[in-house]
Amino acid sequence: EGKGVLFMINVGIIGTGMISRNFVATAEKTNEFKLTAVYSRTEERAKEFGEPFGAQNFFTDLNKFFESEVFSTIYIASPNDLHFQQKTSNFKS
Repeated sequence: EGKGVLFMINVGIIGTGMISRNFVATAEKTNEFKLTAVYSRTEERAKEFGEPFGAQNFFTDLNKFFESEVFSTIYIASPNDLHFQQKTSNFKS
C-alpha cells in the first residue's frame, strides 16, 4: 500500500530562474509540496513561472509577499547577494 500524505506544505518562492523551476518540479513529485505563491520583480514573470505549477498568488512587493498567509514555507532562489535583504525583510513585516 502507498503511504498517504499527512499534510501539504504550501510553498512561496522568491526567484523565478532555472534553480527555482528545478526545485518546484522536484518538490511536487513528492506530492507533499504545492507552490502557492511567487515573488518576482514583474507580475508577468511571476505568472509565467507559477501558473504552470498551479500557483495562484503572484507578488511584486516583497512585504506583501511576506504578509500573505498562502504559504507556510519559503524557498529563496534569488541571486545570492539578495538573500539576506529578502530574508530579513520578513522579520520587519
